[in-house]
Amino acid sequence: MLTTTFDRTLWENIPFDAISYDKDYQLLDIHFVNGKTIRYHSISEAVVFQLIISLEKERMIEQLATHIEDVQKVQ
Repeated sequence: MLTTTFDRTLWENIPFDAISYDKDYQLLDIHFVNGKTIRYHSISEAVVFQLIISLEKERMIEQLATHIEDVQKVQ
């Protein structure tokens, strides 16, 4: 699983500081600043790239949660 960490000085208003992605299994983990991690299944690589470059990361995550039934809390 590859992880992208976001600079908190640039992205101070988002509730997460990193995302991890497994391309083979299409798993996306979102690591929140409060220590919790949520895993999304069946996420395409294109969606992950959109999330990384998006200026509205929080809104994208909310959209993922409403469109994907298989969401699991990892921690």
